Amino acid sequence: MKKHIIPFIIILFCPPIWGQVQNKAASQKEYLTKMYFQTFATSNDFVDGKEYFNYAYKSKNTPLLFSGKNFNAVLFMDGRQYNNIRLQYDSFIDEVIYIDTSRVINYQFPKVVLKKNAVDGFILITGIDSMKFGNLKFLNDSVNKTDGGYYEVAYNGPSRFLIKHRSILYISDARNEYKYSPEKLILKDGIYYKIRNNKELLKLFSSRSREINTFLRRNRINVRKAGKEELAETLKYCDALVKKQ
Repeated sequence: MKKHIIPFIIILFCPPIWGQVQNKAASQKEYLTKMYFQTFATSNDFVDGKEYFNYAYKSKNTPLLFSGKNFNAVLFMDGRQYNNIRLQYDSFIDEVIYIDTSRVINYQFPKVVLKKNAVDGFILITGIDSMKFGNLKFLNDSVNKTDGGYYEVAYNGPSRFLIKHRSILYISDARNEYKYSPEKLILKDGIYYKIRNNKELLKLFSSRSREINTFLRRNRINVRKAGKEELAETLKYCDALVKKQ
């Protein structure tokens, strides 16, 4: 029994010191946690918006991008980054929808429309592609009459290649339908332009139009039909030419 007396006395008279150590450790933990959540977060504390109503449930075509497919997403909101979450993008109302997989209501996951003024951007990771979207509020100019919104940033150089994923409403058999009709834009010198064909692209880079036209012909690129990667590489080439001037 005596061999336990000394350790017990030491423990008995050490609470103030031990308390200081605990307080210091707690303070460090609180600081590190605060620093982490300034840039990263994994909880759903960002969920602040209204419930999403599936208004297109009777339509054959849905305005939801990649509807019916499971894919990963990253959200940038209020200066924080949220990884490994479920998002959807409604290309008709231009809204980002958070899918809360932590609970089930009426046999389905709740969906919330995130407040647009708080969303900085998001990434949709489909497995074969990563689509980076930005909430571009600066696209409000008097010439093109746009209020901005969510745009995919397909190329980000001296010029920028943006894609507006949108759906257009039409009526078929007395029913609302939604036709997917993306719009290609190029942002150059603070002004954005709708690029629909080779001629419009050459006009935008008129100072090097001869070289660019040769590049388009050699690579058999038709701007109207070209894919995202083709146009991104074309713009990269155009920017490189302009830089040499």
